[in-house]
Amino acid sequence: MEKVIKCDCGVIIQGGNDDDLVVKAQKHAQDVHHLDLSRDQLLDMARPA
Repeated sequence: MEKVIKCDCGVIIQGGNDDDLVVKAQKHAQDVHHLDLSRDQLLDMARPA
């Protein structure tokens, strides 16, 4: 199931599955916000697309 995370900065991150979403969201969090977020933290933010 496709899921999305809507970042507070306005970026919408989509993934075809949990693994894909987490990889993309972790990269965004690190590159843009200098944050290291866990898989569980990110999946808590995810919503169905």
